[in-house]
Amino acid sequence: MSTRLALSAVIVGNVAALMGMVPVAAVLPTLASEFRLSVQDASLVMTAFLLMVAALVLIAGRLGDLLGYRQVFSAGVVLYTAGALLSALAAEFWQLIASRALSGVGVALLTGTSAAIIISVVSADRRGRALSLLTMAGPAGSVIGVGLAPFILANLSWRWIFLMIAPLALLSLVAARGIPAAPPAAGRRVDVPGGLLLFGALAAFSLSFNHFHDGPDTFEDGWTWHVPTHVLATALFLAFLWTERRMAQPLLDVRVLRERAIAISVGCHGVVHMTMLAAVFLVPFFVQNALGLTPAHVAIVIVVTNGLASVSSLLGGWVWDRLRSPLVRPVCMAVLATGLLLTAIWVPYLTFTTFLALQVMLGLGMGVANTLNYTIALGASPGDQRGFVTGLLETTRQTGHTLAVVLAAAVLGAGRADGTALLQSFQVAWLLFGLIAAGGALLAALPQRQPEPVRARTA
Repeated sequence: MSTRLALSAVIVGNVAALMGMVPVAAVLPTLASEFRLSVQDASLVMTAFLLMVAALVLIAGRLGDLLGYRQVFSAGVVLYTAGALLSALAAEFWQLIASRALSGVGVALLTGTSAAIIISVVSADRRGRALSLLTMAGPAGSVIGVGLAPFILANLSWRWIFLMIAPLALLSLVAARGIPAAPPAAGRRVDVPGGLLLFGALAAFSLSFNHFHDGPDTFEDGWTWHVPTHVLATALFLAFLWTERRMAQPLLDVRVLRERAIAISVGCHGVVHMTMLAAVFLVPFFVQNALGLTPAHVAIVIVVTNGLASVSSLLGGWVWDRLRSPLVRPVCMAVLATGLLLTAIWVPYLTFTTFLALQVMLGLGMGVANTLNYTIALGASPGDQRGFVTGLLETTRQTGHTLAVVLAAAVLGAGRADGTALLQSFQVAWLLFGLIAAGGALLAALPQRQPEPVRARTA
């Protein structure tokens, strides 16, 4: 019973997290009108939320290791819900931004411990299937939120976009009593200086890719914004590493990354999510500008690809639990790479049907590999580092998404927007991410000791 409650808490909590994140994009024009802002300024509502998630999720996972997963997860649900309620009550725009930042902190705590909780309550022979449910929770929350948003905006108020997550969040909090209430790690202290430096480094890295104004010069401000923030992120990260080397109880235990199964999984996870977001970014432009089709065709491609990714994530968990073959992940990564490379090669000859067929390959490869990365990495993690590994996987996912958009936009922006030159730009973009995926397939094929968790570190 407690295992089912714990799984329910984690899955429902993650559905609620995505329900309250994705639909906010649809509310930006309404918020701009309500608070008399530009849409660009209104987008700070999303930036504040995503910044907190990206900068804190790794720290949140480690806090779960030190303070207990149930405590950190429950605190995340409470903060997320409080932020949502305050967002709905906001009278000034600054209040809305602060409330969304609070929700972002909550989501970081919630998602940073979710996979670690599943690993701790589910037996080894069922972990693949259990983690596949977690990987499906995010897309499910997105679909539910996107589906409800138009109805809410048409019949109620934008404030209900934030309120709609409250019932699920409360349900998750009640079910969280099924999560084992492990006591805080004896003799372990939270590395506050390291945490602050890591937060600063990840926050600066996330902000370094943002553009805070529109117009033709938005990508020409490298020396005044992008380069300095990259330098700041690098300096803070180096300071973090220097501090960690001198701490008796560091925030991050780098010994964990010496376990090849974990290191390979983290690398593959970054590749999967980089190519996943690249496809999401490129598909609308390619279908409408290169194939000359409509937004309805774009929707068909995205729905089919994401639907297959969700279904295949379940398949991946089942296959891993049954076979535990080291060949499964390299094959899935190879399917992903093949789909991208064939798209690049056949760009001048693609029709909607053939393009959709290649996107099906992407969906299948992404879904299975996504589940396996979580399952293999966490299965090889020591018991006192599972939160850290969960946070590391989530941070890698966020970083992959960011780099995908930057690289894809750079490739498309470098070419001309007409005729053969346009097709060549798309060809280069698909080829670039196909080669990245091929590198991921080679990484997945490296020999690795089949998961035997490294021994927990003693205080």
